[in-house]
Amino acid sequence: MIPGQRYKGPRPVGGKGRKGRKAPVTPTETDVARWRKLAAKAAVVAADPLGDALGFVQAAEKAGAAVAPVGHRGEDSPFMKLVRLGKRFLLLSGVQRQAEAGNVRDWAEVIVETLDGLGRADARAPYSER
Repeated sequence: MIPGQRYKGPRPVGGKGRKGRKAPVTPTETDVARWRKLAAKAAVVAADPLGDALGFVQAAEKAGAAVAPVGHRGEDSPFMKLVRLGKRFLLLSGVQRQAEAGNVRDWAEVIVETLDGLGRADARAPYSER
């Protein structure tokens, strides 16, 4: 080792390091549970946007670390849009919350429909041709 150089530990055997791993192909049961909880909290917030939204923000933080289903991992998917909005929901004014309530409700419905279709054989990626 060269003097002044930091020791980074042994190299991983598999080639790529911890940051180089790809997300799993399918979400685990824990990931699905996190997305369902986010959708449930979002439905409550959509019904009363001026009410307490702390649970919604916490669910968004946890769901942000969860693996989204295939086809919904892009920035324009309802999963990611709801996470981004959920993380900053407490910073919105009352008028902004009321304006976003419709989007929150719609995205939560899409998430529930997508998660319900995960186990079915006829479920497809959202942008695939039928």
